[in-house]
Amino acid sequence: MNRRRTRFSAIGVIIIGLLASVVVGASPAWAVAALKLKPAVGPPTSQAGARGTGFGPSETVDLTFDAQAVGSATTDVSGTFTVHFVVPSSAAPGIHSVQATGEQSGSTASASFLVRTDWSQYHFDPAHDGSNPYENVLSPSNVAGLTQKWVTSIGSANSGVGSPAVAGGVVYETSSTSAGDSHLTAVNATTGAELWSSYVSTAIGGSSPAVGQGLVFAGIYQLYAWPLNCHQPGCPTAWVAGFGQEIAQGITYASGDVFVSTDQGHLYVFKASNGTLLWTGVGGLDYRAAPTIASGLVYLVDAHLDPATLDVFRASGCGASTCSTAWTATLDAGGDGAAVVVSHGVAFVNASSYFQPWTMEAFTAAGCGAQTCDPLWTTDLQGAMFTPAVSGSTLVVPVNQEGYPSTEGYLQAVGAPSGAVLWTEWLDKIGYSAVTANGVAYVAASDQRLYAIRPSDGSVLWSSSQLGQPFEFTAADTPVIVNGMVYVGGGDGSLYAFGL
Repeated sequence: MNRRRTRFSAIGVIIIGLLASVVVGASPAWAVAALKLKPAVGPPTSQAGARGTGFGPSETVDLTFDAQAVGSATTDVSGTFTVHFVVPSSAAPGIHSVQATGEQSGSTASASFLVRTDWSQYHFDPAHDGSNPYENVLSPSNVAGLTQKWVTSIGSANSGVGSPAVAGGVVYETSSTSAGDSHLTAVNATTGAELWSSYVSTAIGGSSPAVGQGLVFAGIYQLYAWPLNCHQPGCPTAWVAGFGQEIAQGITYASGDVFVSTDQGHLYVFKASNGTLLWTGVGGLDYRAAPTIASGLVYLVDAHLDPATLDVFRASGCGASTCSTAWTATLDAGGDGAAVVVSHGVAFVNASSYFQPWTMEAFTAAGCGAQTCDPLWTTDLQGAMFTPAVSGSTLVVPVNQEGYPSTEGYLQAVGAPSGAVLWTEWLDKIGYSAVTANGVAYVAASDQRLYAIRPSDGSVLWSSSQLGQPFEFTAADTPVIVNGMVYVGGGDGSLYAFGL
């Protein structure tokens, strides 16, 4: 009898001990550690969250990105932790391993993180500064090693292709054919294989697409939206908006809205998810560039008058269906097809047509507290300018001296703080907008070559072979630099990709 009581007492102690471990929330011995990341994809220097389960109670867990320590956290009594970490700036495009290790339990768990950068619209972002801050593959030391990786025909010669958008490993490009057909084409960014192509009845060739909220947008006489996850060869549109005016240059996406400007001086703002017209901005007579959006404002240049005007609207609208400008500025000269660039709280505006004077002006981006503002500085350049790109404190400005296409072309560097011209580099038949990434500026010229330039002194680091016949580039042929690749539309109606 005593033996039976002793046996039951021992079993009771074991059961009570197990129950106690559950009550206090201890991680049971059979728990398997697990790690989840959110998001699990992003560019270098982006922030992600990690959640781990199945570790020891109240222990320190170390987090590494590949072999680099990126953080630590203390678990709760159930062995769970959450922590945020920053993706290392040196993380190259591709899949990386994030590992969590418990210091006391020795438990480990890992998850994959995909390093990938999107170039989602014309000139990289809504501020149109033309600079990819995440590029860490191409640099001044290796850009001379660029070679053509693939070429995909999407249109026909002289028909117009836009500056592409790259998102989710897919390149989106607009084109037209000699028969007048227009398409938006989705291409695998790695292989150049066509994923789908959608026909539309109105012209979109030369329009620069934009990506946002699971959709890709493009258009000239109508605004079209397609789903990014399209798996049909023809890819039907998600919605279409028409307004009887010609869209200028490209589409801008910001904060759930789509912004387009037109050749009749109107700004239209649509809800990205369904195409509902939210409000219309009326300020000018002829807008020729994609809207620039920064710090809650929309910037456009009215090129109808000489001198031109800078028109600035509030990006949130005015509470009515039609809105007027928040502030304006009279420029020093006429305007053309260059977008406003906003960087470090300053709006840079090209005031130039194909007739002198040719000037660049800088304004406080937030305005001056009055309806009409004066520039911080004005500087003279050597010709009509396309949209510049920012590289640190330098603006790289493409300049055409004798019309379109240029017979005399330059790149000029302007110091952003003062407007001083830092250097001038002549390039045969230079043209169109510049972009920058990781200490290299890129520009496509009318001689059908793509150039890589050192922004600090203007020296040519690399040039491509000829992409079709000379004089076939359109004004929208601005290259895109992302994930160690360069994408550009050629005058022969093809999309080209270059990499190391």
